[in-house]
Amino acid sequence: ADPKLALVQTPQDFYNVTSFEHGSGVAYGEPFHEQTLFYRLLQPGKNRWSAAFWCGTNALVRTEALRSIGGAATETITEDIHTTIRFHRAGWRTVYHNEVLARGLAADDAAQYQLQRNRWGTGAMQVLRLENPLFVRGLTLGQRLGYASTLLGWFDSWRTLGFLALPPLVLVSGQIPIIADGATFAIAFGVTYGLQQAALYLLGRGAYRPIVSVIFDLVRMSPNFRATLTLFTSRTPRFQVTPKGRIAANRGRVGAPFLLRAALGASVIGAAAYVLHLLSFRPVAYASEWAAAGAFFWLMVNAGLVWTAMRRVRSLRFAAERRSAVRFAVDITGAVDGDITAIQDVSVGGALVATLEPLVERETHLLSFDLPEGTTSLWARIRSSRRAASGEHHYAFEFEPGQFPAKGALALAVFVGRYPVVGTIRQPWSDVLRREIGSLSRRFQLRDGDRPAISAAQG
Repeated sequence: ADPKLALVQTPQDFYNVTSFEHGSGVAYGEPFHEQTLFYRLLQPGKNRWSAAFWCGTNALVRTEALRSIGGAATETITEDIHTTIRFHRAGWRTVYHNEVLARGLAADDAAQYQLQRNRWGTGAMQVLRLENPLFVRGLTLGQRLGYASTLLGWFDSWRTLGFLALPPLVLVSGQIPIIADGATFAIAFGVTYGLQQAALYLLGRGAYRPIVSVIFDLVRMSPNFRATLTLFTSRTPRFQVTPKGRIAANRGRVGAPFLLRAALGASVIGAAAYVLHLLSFRPVAYASEWAAAGAFFWLMVNAGLVWTAMRRVRSLRFAAERRSAVRFAVDITGAVDGDITAIQDVSVGGALVATLEPLVERETHLLSFDLPEGTTSLWARIRSSRRAASGEHHYAFEFEPGQFPAKGALALAVFVGRYPVVGTIRQPWSDVLRREIGSLSRRFQLRDGDRPAISAAQG
């Protein structure tokens, strides 16, 4: 053991793989999400220069190291990275272990995502004001650069705004910010951009998705602006915890950020000016036709990306969550009041059940789940129902309060080593047949109106 090792950080990964942060496909054997590049490539790179920092969760921290620096740095709302700076200044080491050892919850919708990014960015500005790693003593050059790349990265949104604003400004004003001829510019821009994208693709090793990266740059532009402006204020911000789980009674769309709506409106105005020019109305004269055409093309690409970002923000797929826990797609048999059913998804708060015949109306129903470790039963109420196109009856159940032993058994079956939706619980056919035969006997033991006592093992 290294007595000077203060921190071991591991990647943050998430089991709610339908979250706002998740994209399609996999990277490094895990479902791809917006933070994959940071946790799978950037943090290991920082580790090479002894600059890996604490990310709040999924870490081990030596208490002796914390005591030696006076405890966690609570002067900022990003106490994790701030504390790591003090570790390094005091001569302690940190290590990044690039293996997922625990999973948590990612932001489910755009509002959660933006709140979280605003908090991180605001904390970064506090660190730059109070203990700027570029100037404080005790850090190596590699550590200074590693911290600077993270803390100054929050200003990227100003660059993004410039990229969005330039094309409509050119098309509306007629001012061309280029003095080279078209061929020279095309060669210079094409080679530079091509080399940049090739480098990102090769160094990204599957974790860099250019379109997805731009979409998330646009989504977090507003919270990043608000965060970076706090660099010039001394007011202490309030720590806002990102809400998780059930946050609304009904699913509703999140409103698109003002900056994105403004950018789209500016693009419409710029496009209209150029179209009028092409139709010989010529409200604006352009010194260079090829530059104006290039600005129009750039504007249309930007508008498409902004529209895509707005659609993602407002998608009902990422609307406010009504169920109190993440849903796991499963492939198991079960029973409702003794009648065999198909369980389609499960959470620690409820389940979606499919039946061929409608259920008898009761205040509560006994749901039985045939899990790999045995049968688990819980009392539940029907919250909604619908008739599927296949003719099946689908019922959304919410478990009754309490019943913690049974809920614990269910949680172990769906959480351990699995992802929701991507991974499912499957059983050998012999086990399914044996349990279905066993379920038949329950149909004759449970009469209408009866409510058998739940054993202590079931809660």
